[in-house]
Amino acid sequence: MTMQFIHAETYGRAPNAQGQSVRFVLAEAGRAEWACAHVRRPQPPRVLYGLSPADVEREHNRRVEDARLATSTGPRRLRTNQHTLLTVVASFPATGKSDRWPQAVWQWLEDTIAWLLAQFGDALLSVVLHTDEGYPHLHAFALPTDPQMKARSLHPGARAKNEARQQGAAN
Repeated sequence: MTMQFIHAETYGRAPNAQGQSVRFVLAEAGRAEWACAHVRRPQPPRVLYGLSPADVEREHNRRVEDARLATSTGPRRLRTNQHTLLTVVASFPATGKSDRWPQAVWQWLEDTIAWLLAQFGDALLSVVLHTDEGYPHLHAFALPTDPQMKARSLHPGARAKNEARQQGAAN
């Protein structure tokens, strides 16, 4: 894994060009054997906030099933390629066992969860910690609270782009 501090991405139920989907990213975060071949010795994630990845998937699927888009011909179900889940991965450049981490790692975990809550509020359903790869990292999951389940509305980059375009900026 290349070092990055934070990365946000949205996913739909249908796999993207890389084969990633809501089901896949939640299975990878939950360390399902079929979804984490890149991890030498997968360990279950540690839930630091909210739900487990499996419970996020159940809640996601329930909300998608209930969601409807208004169209000129009446309401319709969401398309499978519509992005309905926002994920955030945040990494810390520390190595070794968690019982030997410096205080800075523990403070970073606390600060990152506080930032995620400030960014996503009630949409944030889960934050899990992985310690079975080269660096400790968090996976966070947010579901849109709007009835149309448009996850891109949660993405900080997409929000900034929309605000800039509303102020007359070019694409």
